Amino acid sequence: MPPSMKPKIAASNPNLHRRFHDVASYVSELGGSKGRVIEKVLIANNGVAAVKAIRSIRRWAYEVFGNERAISFVVMATPEDLRAN
Repeated sequence: MPPSMKPKIAASNPNLHRRFHDVASYVSELGGSKGRVIEKVLIANNGVAAVKAIRSIRRWAYEVFGNERAISFVVMATPEDLRAN
């Protein structure tokens, strides 16, 4: 891979491996607005892609916050989905 295509990671970024107490402190530390902190995510799909997305976000939340449940999920399901489980 040519050097121009490699992802650039700022080695001087002190927040790269830092843990935060909650999502609001994470957003404010990175310069975001406290008025728009996203703590719930709607998953409007079922299947492998939805499960992979949830697992990926939970893994990230555990690495950043030390709590895999820092982000909650609202999942849509049809009556057929509920009967299948």
